[in-house]
Amino acid sequence: MRATINFEVDVDKVNGIMRHLVSVQAQELIDTLQGLKSDPDNNLLINLTETLETISGQARQLYQYREMISGFEASRIAPYLPSEESEEEASVTREVRDQTSQLVNSSQELQGVVKSVDQFGSFLDKLNEFAEPPVPGGNDDIKSEEG
Repeated sequence: MRATINFEVDVDKVNGIMRHLVSVQAQELIDTLQGLKSDPDNNLLINLTETLETISGQARQLYQYREMISGFEASRIAPYLPSEESEEEASVTREVRDQTSQLVNSSQELQGVVKSVDQFGSFLDKLNEFAEPPVPGGNDDIKSEEG
């Protein structure tokens, strides 16, 4: 059988309690290292071994605190995260994404065509600049005769 208990938790209290526990553990870690520093050298191997074992236990405790804090944060944030999509929603999402991708590609192609047209227009303008100006009195009415 499974039971669920619902209760309100004051976020500031939990964060404060966890901060205090981490602080105490950190101070114990500092004290352990200070003890190693102040021990005489004649028992260095034994003291170092004991210190490393103590530090290892303290590190495990800090890892546990981290997991507790992480779990609390995840449960606090979970109600605000979107729920998992159904297969139908996922299909619609993929379809919209594909259509959007096609629109972006079409837009990019259109931009390329517009750029090409602009370049061609610039080319024609340059050709017109080099063309001979019309003769006053006009030779526009002269038709070329084929021989």
